[in-house]
Amino acid sequence: MRWTPEQLREYEARRKISRSKPERVVQNEPVAAPKGKAENTGRVLLRVTSFRRRLIDPDNLCPKYFIDALRYAQVIGDDSAAHVTLQVSQVKVKTKAEECTIIELPGD
Repeated sequence: MRWTPEQLREYEARRKISRSKPERVVQNEPVAAPKGKAENTGRVLLRVTSFRRRLIDPDNLCPKYFIDALRYAQVIGDDSAAHVTLQVSQVKVKTKAEECTIIELPGD
């Protein structure tokens, strides 16, 4: 079967329309909708203290995942710099049993 130039143009036009990529939906909302009013509407002080036998470089003690988890769990309303004051510190301990990380929200 041979196509006429007009049939070929029509086929190519239909093919381009059907092969277009769908737009990607961006979802930055929490998993569940908040119930009632948000309680943490003001600025929040978040203190992360790491107890370690061997202290690490300050830039390697990254609390990002803790902060994101608190936001996803709706413990804090927003994790932007305008809403969170962050204090990160380390304390040297003697034994492995003493090693831990403490996350505090003073005033709550």
